Amino acid sequence: MAKKRPISRLKIKQSKPKKLEGGKPMIENPLVAKFTRANIQELPLEKITLSGGTQMRDKLNGEAIEHYTALYGEGYGGFPPGKVVRTTDEATGETFHYLVEGFHRRAAREKAGLKTFPVKVIEGTLDEARWYAVSTNADNPVHRSDADKWKAVKIALESPFAKGMSNRTLAEHIGVTHPFIKTVKDDLARQNGHLPPPRVERAKPEPDRRSAKFPEANLEPPELEILPPRDWEIDIPEAPKEPQTDP
Repeated sequence: MAKKRPISRLKIKQSKPKKLEGGKPMIENPLVAKFTRANIQELPLEKITLSGGTQMRDKLNGEAIEHYTALYGEGYGGFPPGKVVRTTDEATGETFHYLVEGFHRRAAREKAGLKTFPVKVIEGTLDEARWYAVSTNADNPVHRSDADKWKAVKIALESPFAKGMSNRTLAEHIGVTHPFIKTVKDDLARQNGHLPPPRVERAKPEPDRRSAKFPEANLEPPELEILPPRDWEIDIPEAPKEPQTDP
């Protein structure tokens, strides 16, 4: 098993969309081009919305946050900007800034005492924000756990953009294998009662190695004649008589 590099040695870089041989992105994400053209701006931390279902980690990596916090404290400026999708609620007119990439960095800046986060902000819907977020951690320096991947697949399957999409295409978008997509689908179906529980294979009996090596050992033993119980006769010798003497 390959050893994981310590986070302190990881190279921080901005991820790029995967491409096919023809040079076209595997999935046409409506937000990719928008983020490419967007300018970087300093957004106050309190204005960033974290509760929109765009966080694709099962839980954040505390070691990564500690390392990033130390780098921010040293004035390191090599981090890429975070990415935010701004959405306005038509019913209330309230504006939300959903963070879709940069949760570890945002947490580290808050811990380091910084008040703002440099991000790219674009307009979009919450569905678009979630669809973009499921693909953000595929080549992140902080590797995803199976729980992280499972969460991303589950949210992706709930997206209208995944409707009619094959497992292989969806896997390419999220950055997982297509058998993993099927596993999550089966798990969700069982939770909803749409599939029977997985069949448990019974362990096969261990073959008798002696019988395999000595075939004659498989022969049935001969029937034994069982004798009825026997009353044993024990001869007890009589005590010797004392010789009689004449009076």
